[in-house]
Amino acid sequence: MARQSGISVPRAVTASRRRSLLLRIEEHGLPAVLDAIERIGRSRFCRGENDRGWRADLDFLCQPKSFVSILEGKYDDRPLQQSQAPPRESEHARHQRECREAIQRKLNGNGHDEFASTGPAFDLEPGDFRAH
Repeated sequence: MARQSGISVPRAVTASRRRSLLLRIEEHGLPAVLDAIERIGRSRFCRGENDRGWRADLDFLCQPKSFVSILEGKYDDRPLQQSQAPPRESEHARHQRECREAIQRKLNGNGHDEFASTGPAFDLEPGDFRAH
């Protein structure tokens, strides 16, 4: 199962490892242990796709804290989520937008000018001017 899940295959199952694994089975049941092994196999992080190249192994699986974290989904891959809130406008971006709008109002008329055109006469885009 370790090989199928992409975790390190233990060379030896020592008495300490056997005891730890049996304790996890006793505490959580065999189905939970099998679920944890499958979760490790589905986790990019646990398979070594992380900044250190670290991979989960039998000792990691058998640690009480690690085992519970695995079952709780701490190492599950997360889909990339779009932020629900629109990105905040920086102070500089707000200043540029306000300047652009003021210039456009001045160039296109402010609505009280009898010579103002009905459509935009001049359009400024971000980057067309530099704020001082």
